[in-house]
Amino acid sequence: MGYTHYWTFKRSALSPEELGIRYQRAVEEIRHLLKRLTRDIVISGADGTGHPILNNEKVCFNGDTFQDLDHETFFVPLIKETDGFSRDSDWDFCKTSRKPYDLLVCVSLIAFSRALPGVFTLT
Repeated sequence: MGYTHYWTFKRSALSPEELGIRYQRAVEEIRHLLKRLTRDIVISGADGTGHPILNNEKVCFNGDTFQDLDHETFFVPLIKETDGFSRDSDWDFCKTSRKPYDLLVCVSLIAFSRALPGVFTLT
């Protein structure tokens, strides 16, 4: 169990073109929000090191492993992937254990739900 965020992303509800446009809007908002995070919150790549991925194909980040502030990777790809992070269904989740990167997870989920109303839903 634990502290977990759940969402559904029904990619097939939109044309590939419209999905790409709306996904890009969410990514732009997430980038904007990331720049405004307090410097105390370190956002890293999927494994807790390196840099986060915030592009028009995927959003993927974690907390900082060197400070023991990482937990599960937050991963929302535009297209479903089978690289170990994405699941086969439209439903997904991320456990953050309330670590500081949870703030960016929350605002990212809100950005996706705002850019993709009815397609990306939080539960």
